[in-house]
Amino acid sequence: VINKDEFKSLLKALEDRYELKSLASTNKYALRYSFLLHRSIVLVLFSTGIRVGELLSLRWKDLEIESLEKARLYIRSHKSQKNLIKNLSPLVVKSLLEFKNHINNEVDTKSLIPTKYNQEEFIFKALSSARDSLSAQAIRKVLEKLSIQAGISIKVTPHVARTFYITQGLEVTDIGSMGRDVGHASVVMTHEYDKRRKNISAEVAEHIFQ
Repeated sequence: VINKDEFKSLLKALEDRYELKSLASTNKYALRYSFLLHRSIVLVLFSTGIRVGELLSLRWKDLEIESLEKARLYIRSHKSQKNLIKNLSPLVVKSLLEFKNHINNEVDTKSLIPTKYNQEEFIFKALSSARDSLSAQAIRKVLEKLSIQAGISIKVTPHVARTFYITQGLEVTDIGSMGRDVGHASVVMTHEYDKRRKNISAEVAEHIFQ
């Protein structure tokens, strides 16, 4: 699993890549669309722990916003057969709204909430796609490239993002609550994601041979 500093380095790598490409880009709209899309994907995956399939099934109607401080995503999980509600941080909400406003070509910086869009549309889709969401493979490629650029030793995947979320969450809540939050049928599965656990046998062996 990656740590919080490595997560921040992913976002930094994304910003650096955008700034570098913007210097020579002839299509500023498409470049910024790609940046906002990828940033929102990273933020949602790492801050909610949802599965890649759940991410790709999200439509704008699943995003409910009262304010930057009070917003949630409604997740329909096909794997666990459970519907989840994810409260979003202001940083994630702002990223999603900036993305949607860019789609609408809105430039009003005072009000981030978009006023016109089709709520049935998938949130995460390529600029060239009129209807379909991105593929899971496309998201894996985005994360892999970012992890290389950020100098992270492991290959970052949606599963790594889910593990990161659960591991960080267990620092502030109990395992039962975390299991329900991510849609696990049993806390046994949540335990498998807990990368805080130490290798006990290695510790015992080290103690014996001191």
